[in-house]
Amino acid sequence: MAFAYEQNLLRYDACITCEDESIELKGEVFKKVLEGGKCAVFLHKGAYENLKVTYAQIMDWVVSEGVGLRDAPLFEKYLNKDPRRTKPANLRTEIYVPIV
Repeated sequence: MAFAYEQNLLRYDACITCEDESIELKGEVFKKVLEGGKCAVFLHKGAYENLKVTYAQIMDWVVSEGVGLRDAPLFEKYLNKDPRRTKPANLRTEIYVPIV
């Protein structure tokens, strides 16, 4: 299954974990809490440029298994401490897909 998209419509949130309540948020920076719940977790191994292949496989799985998706954002967790110093083949990314 192929997904078409318009680049000018793509949006994403870049997030970090921060428990320091004294930090002042400015501009387009805001606090957001990801609600808990059931997620299917997938491990992508390799270069970030190839994430689209993993996402296509995930969507194929969702359709073939009839998995229900929750109205919550998918998110990625980058597992390498310093991706700039990691060979692309050694990069590891967890992909969390909120499911019912």
